[in-house]
Amino acid sequence: MMRFGVRAHDLGSFTTPEALAAAVRTFGEHLPVQLAVAKSFPSSGPLNEEFALRIKEAFDARGVSIAVLGCYINPIHPDIAERKRQLKRFEEHLKVAPILGALMVGTETGSIRPDCSYHPDTAEPENLETLYTSLDRLVEYAAKVGSVVAVEAVAKQNTICTIERMARLSERFDTPI
Repeated sequence: MMRFGVRAHDLGSFTTPEALAAAVRTFGEHLPVQLAVAKSFPSSGPLNEEFALRIKEAFDARGVSIAVLGCYINPIHPDIAERKRQLKRFEEHLKVAPILGALMVGTETGSIRPDCSYHPDTAEPENLETLYTSLDRLVEYAAKVGSVVAVEAVAKQNTICTIERMARLSERFDTPI
């Protein structure tokens, strides 16, 4: 039996978890989603335990599960204070992922441009080291809260932009699931 899932934020933005779950349900029963809360609920504010429980109840009632909790950050943001703020937000997602039943929290690997757009220097070794430092922090926190960090490469644009770089990243963070 073949199964598929959807990126919930591709369905648009919603004001309530119930509305999003109902929209997802139109594709079938027991459909897993990737949920990027900030994209699906742009006016919701930060993801906290209370909102996570509301999402979980609404999704469970409609047979929708969350396979991946998306938290798009720039882990090599050039402004160190902003980078730390974004890493903290990712940690908040890692903390509530088990409440949502999400297997992992995913992000892209960033650019030296604040908006994550292409810049040729993003591939420089010092930026790769910055990414590793950010991921060290996130992976350590994920282990504490029982979650998993998922990394999405973006060809030509992000720090991890090639198969070879993804292979090296995978070797560096060879962690048991």
